[in-house]
Amino acid sequence: MKYIIIVALAIIYISCGAQTVQQEKSAHQAIKAFIAEKYPDAKSKMILEDYRSYRADFKSDGHRYTAKFSFKGNWVQTEKKIKPAELADNVRRSFDTTKYKGGKIYSVIEITSVKKPGITYMVEVRYDRHDPEFDTYDTIVTELHKLYFTNTGELATDELEPDQSLPYIPWGND
Repeated sequence: MKYIIIVALAIIYISCGAQTVQQEKSAHQAIKAFIAEKYPDAKSKMILEDYRSYRADFKSDGHRYTAKFSFKGNWVQTEKKIKPAELADNVRRSFDTTKYKGGKIYSVIEITSVKKPGITYMVEVRYDRHDPEFDTYDTIVTELHKLYFTNTGELATDELEPDQSLPYIPWGND
């Protein structure tokens, strides 16, 4: 009786593993087909498994892309790294009206997603500000902010990256 139970459990275990391998192959095929259709000149496609999802990194048209997919291989989001000069005019004008306009643009990512129609732009900017807490030392704090703009140029979200505030306290004749 023990042997029958052990054999039955082994068969169930093997069949579950085979099903998972088949699902993974199916997802990889769907991801490769999506990339081949949307980005026929894509180079160095790399498919990585994140927790319960997939990510594909590749280059196309001189840009770096990261495409995200569900565990079943369905497209979720694509991120395209662009140069600050390639930023849409309405987003650039909107950025110039923010308090960060004097900051250094660190990176710009164009995001296309299933959840949000149109394009969202993420602009990472380093921004120096005087910290009143250390006003006697003339301290400058550098912050890394992620600014999310809609395709119409509206600032949707401003996120301060945690642990990215770097105080600079001048000592002596630095």
